[in-house]
Amino acid sequence: MSGVVLGLLALQVAANPLWRPGERVVLGDYAHVRALAATPFRLYIATPGGLAIWDRTARRFDPPSSRLDGYPTAPVVVALAAPDETLWLGTAAGWARYEPSLRRWEGGLIAGGVRDLALDPNDVQAGVYLRTSREWLYLPWGAFAPVPGRRPPAGALRPLSVDDALREEPAVDAMQSLLLADETLRSYPPVAAARSPDQPELFLGTNGGGVVAVDVTMLRSERLAFGLPGSSVAAVAPASGGVWTLLDQRGGFSRRGFAQIGRELATFRWFEGRSGLPFGRGRAVVAHGGVVWGATDGGLLRLTPESADIRVLREVDGLPSGDVWALASTRFGLAVGTRRGLAVVPQGATAPEPLGTTGGDAVLALHAHGDTLWVGLERGLGIVPSDRLEVLVPPGSRDLPSLRAPIVALTSVGDTVVAATNRALYWRDPATGSWQAAASVPLSAVEQLTSDDHGVWVTGPDGVAYGSLRGEWWARLAPPGDLPGRPTGVATGTRWIWVATERGLVRFARGAIADR
Repeated sequence: MSGVVLGLLALQVAANPLWRPGERVVLGDYAHVRALAATPFRLYIATPGGLAIWDRTARRFDPPSSRLDGYPTAPVVVALAAPDETLWLGTAAGWARYEPSLRRWEGGLIAGGVRDLALDPNDVQAGVYLRTSREWLYLPWGAFAPVPGRRPPAGALRPLSVDDALREEPAVDAMQSLLLADETLRSYPPVAAARSPDQPELFLGTNGGGVVAVDVTMLRSERLAFGLPGSSVAAVAPASGGVWTLLDQRGGFSRRGFAQIGRELATFRWFEGRSGLPFGRGRAVVAHGGVVWGATDGGLLRLTPESADIRVLREVDGLPSGDVWALASTRFGLAVGTRRGLAVVPQGATAPEPLGTTGGDAVLALHAHGDTLWVGLERGLGIVPSDRLEVLVPPGSRDLPSLRAPIVALTSVGDTVVAATNRALYWRDPATGSWQAAASVPLSAVEQLTSDDHGVWVTGPDGVAYGSLRGEWWARLAPPGDLPGRPTGVATGTRWIWVATERGLVRFARGAIADR
């Protein structure tokens, strides 16, 4: 025994028992491809965010498989698909096998990891050949330990390297900068390759631009974008048929920009600007007036989706501060809350104007309810009424000393306005205008509020909770079992609940989260 197989551990992971297929979908960083494998029916795409699966017959993506579903936590090095659609992965820590019909993972640890894979074309179900840094091993199907010293036979099925793919297709090699270019003409280098076993099609995985399918006969390419270009989702907001997200750099390296997720996960578009975006942390995203706006610590982002153009607005453009905290779509335009006051981008305008005065207070939260703009300030609650574009203290709020603390979030449930400090919720009686403290929140702190038909979603550092203002909490979702990371916000819809986190975006089926 050579001693390469140290600490071998066989693992079997079925689909998460708490969530049936389709009830929870985790979308992470699928732009940075690590390995590809193709069959006549599927293209498997291994990425840091999980396994994306392109249904080649239906020409759409199936629900992905994330680490919460059993996808390997160690970086994927190589991939190989068997004719029966089973996927084998070699990782920096060992091997993994995926059965798509069962959505089931199993795997094992091998010291030094697995660098290459091979299958015997005459007996693909007997087992797999694994190459470590030292030698080839053979893992019989159903065995717990691989057998050393056995090499794959001649003509074995092997992964396709990028160098071999481009050497076999010199025309693709000559035109790769054009074939791999995105909407902004930015080209990403290929790092993985797979050839269609039944069509003149080559798949190239890139380091940042997702997967490109190339028709090697016609020299035409199609980008198969899926998921997000990064993992840190700062904010999420509903859009027609889907959602908009804002990505930032908290929690380590991540791409900055916007991502649009279409209806039923059928379309994905990424927007990062032509020369990068100068911010570190995002706070809010709003679609208003045919434009998508992002609140960041580096300015107000203005995205025109049709042209993919992103403009950054700062103090020189009319903002009280380039550190933007909150956004709200109102009857008079886009309200913008900054560290040093409030501004508005009037309807049809492209630049902001000052709106009232906050006495130098930071605007931490904004919410439009009817004709009134509610303002969360460092020193309490404010409103901008319909007849006066200035910030006033709302009637009734003076009677509750707790509302003189920083107001970090605002929303409304029906006719009831809800305000939050970092420790508690308060709601306004629409009949009397008086404020009351809501029941205690089952989270360590309050950071965001999102309204729903019958209640409110509360986001905190340790999860999200859904309930009524009178103390009934119907659902709670928390990392690491339900969410991949710390949540940053919620967007609600008729069928889906979307939760943004620092490690991806999660879509839940609304009916699946009741009583959880």
